[in-house]
Amino acid sequence: MDSAVEKCFNVHRKDGTILKFVECGDGLYVWLDKINQRQQQQCPFTLAQTTSDIEKMYTPRQVQQAKDVRELQRRLAYPPQQKFEQIIKSGSLLNCPYTVDDVRQSYHIYGPIVEVLKGKTTRARPEILPSQSLVKLPSYIHDKHQQVTLCIDLLSVNGNYFLHTISRNIQFHTTSPIPNCTKKQLVRRLEPVFQQYH
Repeated sequence: MDSAVEKCFNVHRKDGTILKFVECGDGLYVWLDKINQRQQQQCPFTLAQTTSDIEKMYTPRQVQQAKDVRELQRRLAYPPQQKFEQIIKSGSLLNCPYTVDDVRQSYHIYGPIVEVLKGKTTRARPEILPSQSLVKLPSYIHDKHQQVTLCIDLLSVNGNYFLHTISRNIQFHTTSPIPNCTKKQLVRRLEPVFQQYH
């Protein structure tokens, strides 16, 4: 690497290819493939690490122990990692050949258990709303709005009909479902609305 020539270093591979790592800032060097070099993109990317790559960092015995630990955790109905480590550490399981390190290695190799993540979230109970008490209409509003003009409209949403009303000055809205748009149904649904204004 000669930083006077270019701020990069080259890795020479056995097959004769050269991987060029360029500086992207703060002393960090990244490898950009040929497509990115042609486009002169400044955005580096990371290479994903698979489970088989991580397994190569451990001995075959450690990998098998990690698999066995996962099976034991499944048989215990998937306790969370901290609780599972506590069970192993406390000796609650008689003749258990596994250690806390085996548990941690299984999490390093295979990541968190999906069943643990899915099964532990529960719906939060909604808070209870206080019962509403009706407030008497102030007299100045009642005196000012003796005459109310009520506008009505019919709505259809996905084949379902609704009666919508709004009073002009007060801007009070009501909506109620109706089975059909006959005169009989409209009169029947408007009567309770009229009662709200008297």
